[in-house]
Amino acid sequence: MNRAFLFPGQGSQYVGMTKRVERVYPLAREIFERADEVLGFPLYALTDKGREEELTSTENAQPAILMVSVAWAKFLMEEGIQPHFLCGHSLGEFSALVISGALEFEEGLWLVRRRGLLMQEATAEIPGGMLAIIGLCKEKTEEVAKEACSFGKIELANINSPEQVVLSGELTALERAQEIAMEKGARLVKFLPVSAPFHSSLMSKVAQRFSKELEKISLRDARLPVVLNASLQPTKDKEAIREALIFQINHAVNWVGILRTLHLSGAEEMWELGPKAVLTGLVKRTLPGIRALSVEEVYQKETVQV
Repeated sequence: MNRAFLFPGQGSQYVGMTKRVERVYPLAREIFERADEVLGFPLYALTDKGREEELTSTENAQPAILMVSVAWAKFLMEEGIQPHFLCGHSLGEFSALVISGALEFEEGLWLVRRRGLLMQEATAEIPGGMLAIIGLCKEKTEEVAKEACSFGKIELANINSPEQVVLSGELTALERAQEIAMEKGARLVKFLPVSAPFHSSLMSKVAQRFSKELEKISLRDARLPVVLNASLQPTKDKEAIREALIFQINHAVNWVGILRTLHLSGAEEMWELGPKAVLTGLVKRTLPGIRALSVEEVYQKETVQV
């Protein structure tokens, strides 16, 4: 059976997410302690039993999700469940590249920490936000953005499922889009708890800064094909990977396109490797016939509070 590993992005984090993987995979502790060494601060303690608001901060959430996702992937592969394809939602693309061999774990951690810091800085430099629209298709949401653009910059940022799209842009345009979307029959329209217009052209300066950080890393060709958001095609090529990691910062995440590519490439089973089960739900809404599993749900055990 052809199998894909899917890695989640920022927003899936929660305090205590290390405990569940440690209960079934004691070697995860070595991965977490290595992360502390690489980053030079106690990320493991923060993730294990820190304060929610501190973990949610972009520069902490990104490396925390990567280390937990990598631990789950290593556990699953040691259980004999091997992937044929890899992909990730935004930040999750870095986790996929670590498992593919294109990035070393230490390099991936350092990069996402730098990426998170640059994005955190952007919240002060680039005012804006993100608006989730549920119940309208991509084409209808594009109409919403087009009608709201006279109020400011506004673009599609995440195409998460056939009826879940996120807009990104200036607040005046997003507020108008909220009204228009409700008028067009959206079931739910809500602002996301972010303070910058991520995955839009307004983040172009961040993409330029991150490209300088990426120059410090020697990427390798991947051992397994990774479906990249930039091309929506499976690739092992290190230069395509380098371009994709810059591209994703100021372009929309086409998750529907990635899932459809996986399906057309022969993936019959998709595993979400990371905290929560956000991507599993998106798979079920996009590809109803595909077997979708969350590693946290499959290996669910009571966590021990200490």
